[in-house]
Amino acid sequence: MKAKKQAKKTYKKGSAYVCNLCGLEVTIKNPCDCGECAIACCGQVMKPKKK
Repeated sequence: MKAKKQAKKTYKKGSAYVCNLCGLEVTIKNPCDCGECAIACCGQVMKPKKK
């Protein structure tokens, strides 16, 4: 049985993320290309900020 490929999370310069619990907002200034990134706050991965 083949393992499913895990999608790489990529962050783009200028994109914004928000914590759904405390409201912290983060804007990406210099994205990395390591492929294993996750921006987290309050123990959860942050979600893209809705415009």
